[in-house]
Parts: sequence; structure tokens; C-alpha cells
Amino acid sequence: MHISILYSHLATLHGARACRCLAGNTDPTTTAATGHPTPESQLGFANLEFLIVALPLLMTAAGVFEISRWHMTREIVSVALLQAARAGSMNHTHPQAIQQAFEAALTPLYAPAGGNTNPQARMRHRIQQLESRSGQPAWRITIAHPNALEFHDFRQDDLPIARKTGMPAINNNYQYEQDRQLGVGRASGATIYAANTLQLNVVYHYEPVVPGFSLLLRTLFGTGKPASASVLGLGLLPIRSSIAIEMQSHPVFWQSGTNAHVAYATTTNTQVAATTAHRPAPDAATYPEKPPGDTPANPPAPGRQDHATSPPPSDPAKPTPNAPSANPASSAPPGEQTQGGTMLEPPETANPENALAPATNCAT
Repeated sequence: MHISILYSHLATLHGARACRCLAGNTDPTTTAATGHPTPESQLGFANLEFLIVALPLLMTAAGVFEISRWHMTREIVSVALLQAARAGSMNHTHPQAIQQAFEAALTPLYAPAGGNTNPQARMRHRIQQLESRSGQPAWRITIAHPNALEFHDFRQDDLPIARKTGMPAINNNYQYEQDRQLGVGRASGATIYAANTLQLNVVYHYEPVVPGFSLLLRTLFGTGKPASASVLGLGLLPIRSSIAIEMQSHPVFWQSGTNAHVAYATTTNTQVAATTAHRPAPDAATYPEKPPGDTPANPPAPGRQDHATSPPPSDPAKPTPNAPSANPASSAPPGEQTQGGTMLEPPETANPENALAPATNCAT
């Protein structure tokens, strides 16, 4: 009895399945006994799902790698700029010294050498390729300070480096005494402290290494005209950095030593006419010591003097030995000054100069 009932149920189920197959509801070759699709029929959908998920992940990983490499390059460029500033502060801001120190510090970016003899050769080869392809320098350092206006205000032509090179130079010694006597520059509006501070600005053109990234930049920012295209339109990412460091030598206006990679800021006016004669800046070695218990006849006014409101005072020369003390009640002869109770010789006045253009040849 029970067995007959079980067989009748099985027959009923088999008949219902056969009816569904004949009606075209499912494909018996791709349908399991439970009515779900077989794994063989899902192979195409699995590949499509993998591509949909994998492509964004791969692009994100490539972008993270490129950004990390860009940040690493920026750190190396900052360290290289620091080394260049140190070399410039010790070598009278010479552009060649700045360039050599900067390139030497960039060497780790081009290691290993690969097919070249050394990383330096690989760096020069890569830079030459980049410049020939883009038409712009691979990197450029701008000397923002000291500029031409500061050289105009604080130049001292009797310095040994100025006589040797024939170019304007600024005295790096005894800046406190110079600041009290010269004050703020008439043309530059800066002090002697700012004129003895080396400020460098660098722009380094980073070339992406991920395939297609440079093409994406050219597509988004390109103008179709390579001569007027921006750095991004050329497929390059700019890295900018600045640094300011105190000078450890006399700054010199090396116009003839500038090149495509190191040059002075173009915003400064390099043809500033001198309206007054350039006198040597004061030097503490020429100041006589104040005798004990004696009061100077002409004590300096407190604070700094401004060229815009009063003419710069003349510089004192070396004191004359055994000179009689000045009498504050009586006036000194014309052309002579008294300081610390000692008669001083009148300062020498140099000839006026019409511009800051130095000689074409200089000694390095």
C-alpha cells in the first residue's frame, strides 16, 4: 500500500518535469536537477565580473605608485636644493657651483646606471632626452635674492672678490654696523641682512613612468601647440621648492655665469641707473674703539636711517694716529668728521656708475 503510493508520487513528479521541458521554460542541458544553471554556463559571466573589478583596482594601484614616486622625487629635489644653496653660500652665489651641487644630489634618482657607465651618465642622458622632446629645461633654479636692486643699494667695489672679478659684490662682514649706517635700501627696500640671504627657487619637471599617464596629461591639458603648451600639456608634472639660507661669503652678481638651468629672477631690473656714487660699506675693522670716559662728538641717532628720507652718511676711513681731540663747542673743518674724540679723514668718493652691467669675462 505504502509502496504503491510512493511510486505514484514519483511518477507525478517525473511527469511535471517533462511538461516543463516541453514548454521551453528551461534548457535541460544547462539545468541541474534543482533547476539552477550549471557552472559551465557561467564561465563568460565570471570573466566579465573579474574585468569589471580588476581594472579599477589596477588603475588605482598604478596611480598610488606614481604618486608615491612623485613624492619621493620631491623629497630628493628638496635635499638637492639644500645642497645647492650651501654650495652657493660658500662660493659667492656662483651659478656653476649651484648647478654642480644640485646635479650631484640628484644622482640617487638615476641609480642603477643600467646601460650607462654610471648614474651621472644616465642622468645626463635622460635630461638631454627630456629637454629635446619637450623643448624646456628639465629643471631650473632661480636666484631670487640677492637681486639686482639689492646689489645696487649695497654693493662694495673695494672688496677683493669685486676687484678680482670686476662684478658688483656685497660685503658679508659686520652686517650690524652696515645696517646701522646704511639702513633700508633706496631701490630695493631691503636691508643688508636680506641682501646677504641666498634664496633659491627650483622647478623640476617630473616625467611619469606609468604607461599612459603622460598621454592622459597631454590629452587633458594639451593645447595642440607644443610651443605654447604648459608643462602639464607636455605630459610632465612640475615639482616646486624654495629655500633661503644665510650667505657665508660675499655675494657676487654673476651675470655672465648664468645658463639655462641657473639664472637670476627675471622680475628684477638688471639695468638700474645709479643716482649717487657708490661708497664702500662700513667695516667694523675701520672703526676706532671708544676711549674710556670720552663721549663722541656726534653720536649716531637711535634706530636705522632710511635712504628715502635722508642721504646715506659717509663711511669713516682709518683713524689718524695721535690726532688731537675734537672740541664739541667748535665746528670741525669742512670735509672732516669726529667720532669718539678722534679726528677722522674725509672719506673717498667713487665715481658714479650708470648701470650694474659687469664685465663679460669673470674669474670663477
